Amino acid sequence: MIEKINFQELNNIYVLSKCLHMQSAANALKMPKSTLQNHLEAVEKRLGARIFERSQKSGEMLLTAFGKNIIPKIQDILWLAGSLSATDGFSKEKNNSGEVSIMSTQTILENYICPNVRELLVENPEIKLSLKQKDENYYSQPNVNEIFIGCWEDNTENYEYFFFHTYTQTLWASEQYLASNPPINEINDLKGHTVICLRSINEHEYIATQDSFFKKLAHIKNEIKVLSVAGPRATDVLAENGAGLILCASESVRLCGLKLEPVLPSVVGETVNIYVKVHKQFLKWPLAKFMVDWIFMCRDKSLSSIGVLPAEHKPLQL
Repeated sequence: MIEKINFQELNNIYVLSKCLHMQSAANALKMPKSTLQNHLEAVEKRLGARIFERSQKSGEMLLTAFGKNIIPKIQDILWLAGSLSATDGFSKEKNNSGEVSIMSTQTILENYICPNVRELLVENPEIKLSLKQKDENYYSQPNVNEIFIGCWEDNTENYEYFFFHTYTQTLWASEQYLASNPPINEINDLKGHTVICLRSINEHEYIATQDSFFKKLAHIKNEIKVLSVAGPRATDVLAENGAGLILCASESVRLCGLKLEPVLPSVVGETVNIYVKVHKQFLKWPLAKFMVDWIFMCRDKSLSSIGVLPAEHKPLQL
């Protein structure tokens, strides 16, 4: 039974699921390989099923069907355990001490968060910060001490949402592309043109906002050339070098300093409302409130630098 397994064993199995290699996981955990092997065998025996398939020669491992089902549950247990104790990552008394992770797209991390990280860590040396890039979609169920900057999801029982900003995507192109291709004055003029599209990293479809845009072009979609890319900054580079049109929000174009011109500005993709999403368990701790306010300070600095008025945020730390 799962309740007979201690948290250390669970943590070791979770790390092993990330490394998928016994020796690499043992090195990360700073323990003998044999000890980790014993923990795994003990856990699998208690659960009555194998979590991993092992390769005796390479040492590489793959999750079994049972493993794919049980690892997310182990992850939930570890997150819950961490949220119940002030000693497991964040201080109960101090607002600037503990472990916290921020997850968002590369564009948001790069243009809002990263420019302010050095100052945050210098002024708050007891904060252990990690950043996670998530570009394949705008949705996530963040860990207890993880803050996600993305779209709204109907899970208000467990999460609080703080409005961040509204983005509307339109078409952009470089001067080089516009000069070397037929003019674009209306939607039908997009026939024969190349549109650079961001695909999900793990799936085959376009991300939601671009899929919405292509639905508006359904009558000429088959006559548009599509250059598919998994990675947002690659699409930016391609657009700047004249490889095609790109769908992007004005704020992102300006903050990234992209050398692009608007094309058909009246034809827009889906309007995307972005929120700062925080687990309610985490919000009980001063660190969470401190970091949420810091994220909005980052937002305000970035948007103000391009003349955009940010939405009001009422500070959580008073």
